[in-house]
Amino acid sequence: MADFLLEMFSEEIPARMQTAAIDDLARRIESALSEARLAFSGIEKFVTPRRLAVRVSGLPTQQPDLSSERKGPKVGAPAGAVDGFCRSVGLTVEQLEQRDIKGEMFYFAVVEQKGQPTKAALTGIVEGALRDFPWPKSMRWGAHAMTWVRPLKNICCLLEGEVVPVSFGHLTSNNITYGHRFLSGEAITLSHPREYEAALEKAHVIADAAKRKATILNFAEEAAKREGLALRRDERLLEEVTGLVEWPAVSTGGFEKEYLDLPPEVLVLEMRHHQKYFALQSSRSPLAGEPNPAQADLVGGAFAGAGALPPTETADAVSTPPQGGSISNRFLLVANMPARDGGKAIVHGNQRVLKARLEDGKFYWNQDRQTPLAEWAKKLDGMLFHAKLGSMAEKAVRIQSLALELNNYVKADAAKVGRAAQLAKADLVTGMVGEFPELQGVMGRYYATAQGEDADVADAIRDHYKPAGAEDDVPTSKVAICVSLADKLDSLVGLFAAGEKPTGSKDPFALRRAALGIIRIVLENNLRLPLMQVLGTTLSAYSASVLEKSGQKKDALLTDLLAFFADRLKVMLKDQGVRHDVITAVFEQGGEDDLVRLVARAKALQEFLGTEDGANLLTAYKRASNIVAKEEKKDGKTYHAAAQQEMLQQDDEKALFEALATCRAAMEPAMQAERYGDAMKAVAALRVPVDTFFDKVTVNADDAALRINRLSLLSAIRSMLDTVASFEKIEG
Repeated sequence: MADFLLEMFSEEIPARMQTAAIDDLARRIESALSEARLAFSGIEKFVTPRRLAVRVSGLPTQQPDLSSERKGPKVGAPAGAVDGFCRSVGLTVEQLEQRDIKGEMFYFAVVEQKGQPTKAALTGIVEGALRDFPWPKSMRWGAHAMTWVRPLKNICCLLEGEVVPVSFGHLTSNNITYGHRFLSGEAITLSHPREYEAALEKAHVIADAAKRKATILNFAEEAAKREGLALRRDERLLEEVTGLVEWPAVSTGGFEKEYLDLPPEVLVLEMRHHQKYFALQSSRSPLAGEPNPAQADLVGGAFAGAGALPPTETADAVSTPPQGGSISNRFLLVANMPARDGGKAIVHGNQRVLKARLEDGKFYWNQDRQTPLAEWAKKLDGMLFHAKLGSMAEKAVRIQSLALELNNYVKADAAKVGRAAQLAKADLVTGMVGEFPELQGVMGRYYATAQGEDADVADAIRDHYKPAGAEDDVPTSKVAICVSLADKLDSLVGLFAAGEKPTGSKDPFALRRAALGIIRIVLENNLRLPLMQVLGTTLSAYSASVLEKSGQKKDALLTDLLAFFADRLKVMLKDQGVRHDVITAVFEQGGEDDLVRLVARAKALQEFLGTEDGANLLTAYKRASNIVAKEEKKDGKTYHAAAQQEMLQQDDEKALFEALATCRAAMEPAMQAERYGDAMKAVAALRVPVDTFFDKVTVNADDAALRINRLSLLSAIRSMLDTVASFEKIEG
């Protein structure tokens, strides 16, 4: 068995592209190895800002031989046909086999393909994997025909101790790699793929992204601890910074305490978004009478690199932190190498840049609060929502009207709902949100609170954007629920009406996320909302010309919207472990737009089918349904009429008739009261009489009237279960 290494060494790869790129490279190599019949025991991925690398272990040194057969023409066929077949398989007629197939003799070619050495096969595998590599953006430089995300410098391609010959553009492969750009400029010659990580680490490169990430996190937590603070965890920033460095060094900086008057979200965004700094916060609130650590407006930087952490001066957070800790005037930055001065120059430069950005934030914060939100809202006329749907001011009016309509189901304070909806979009035209769009809603809450708006109103301004993603919480206050649903419904319905329905993987307006957000708000707040009616109300706020321009009809659009919600709900239920066939069975009945009821039915049905009674009753349903369908097709008629009790002859069919009546009497009120568990228990009672009926009763009796009555009895089983769900869609 052999180990194989491929490293593509280049100029800096954008951090956001690295994970997908190394996954693509590994997947391409893995797929090509499989096609080449080269089994392996494992594949490892390495990615840094300047390299993509995969190491494959447990490869055979040679491909296995391959034997294949091809059927040719009949023996005695024209010579031209036989000669053509021989040429296609590379054999002479004497080398062909003759085989009898149903009394006729045919030529067969058995082609033995000897496996080539793995080293030779790898050349084509690697060159194929590199060809048309799927970078989101790539570049061509100089006169080179190849494209890569950034100029490619070297290809290291090694099987055990031998170089695998690979050509890509002007480059040919070798057994060389390179260490850190500044800390180790010399080329590194590898004699075996297993040396890769250790050789790079000696040259100040941590090739394993997970190890590099853990190193950064460890250094950051240690540095924060030395400051008497806690690291504010930010997984997305940690991932990004991991993709920016090869030999991480963590330094500590600070800014003047006066900027702590800014909202913490502004501070964190300034540090994270523009500067890639990690924010620090107090780890706990100080006890009454307990002194805080010594404070300093600015404290010199402290370095944490690949070695012991030197002691640092202590910096402090805000003196009265809220629960969970408040933002400190200290931060951490991650450099790509340790500095000779302990990071002081790096920290000083970064502090200067951050101060300028914080000054901008302070300016917007002070300026924005001088104008009431209601006045800011008047400026929404100048902000376009969509070319076919008008301005943000028009959208705000629709949101307010729809939120009040929705309040008929939510039962919040109507005055608060109207006020929150009126102000929900006002912060979009403020200076702070213009600079930091990510703070929409967040700044609106701060400004509303500062001008004395009710707390429910202020919170609704912030929370009406929720959920922003799958991991985000949904709004739970009644006022916020109304405004959030109104905002999302208006966008979804309006953009559908304007012809902006998502297609394939394209969803530029995030309408799938909006629909899923509506579903989550409804379900997680157990909100009984007639969705079709609400969609119609939402659509009525738009003029008929919107639909006319997109060439759509109102009824067809509403049907499309309901189907769109159904698709999103199916995806969500699948993620929760509900079987796809159960989801389809519940949805196939149609006429249901209460999401809470739909989900409850689906989950109750899945639980029932997981029992022995449920599985056996499903089998009985399919048997009954198949018999009735077959006879209906043969007779050219349906058997939906109720079975006549006076025509029942055998005790077993009488027992089934009575069981169906008992089940119906118990199931119908349970379904109406949405006690689906009780409905399933009632259905489960059918199992024994149904099984007995099939064992003891002949359905296709000689007496035509008796046969029809028994088919009607079986049809009643089908109809009874189909009131719960379309059982024919359930597998099993």
